[in-house]
Amino acid sequence: KGSAGGHSATHHATAPATRPQPAE
Repeated sequence: KGSAGGHSATHHATAPATRPQPAE
């Protein structure tokens, strides 16, 4: 989340495989 800010939340919710967040 920190790498892309709060914007990442939309991505990992829609495509978690596309934006694999180590913090998640």
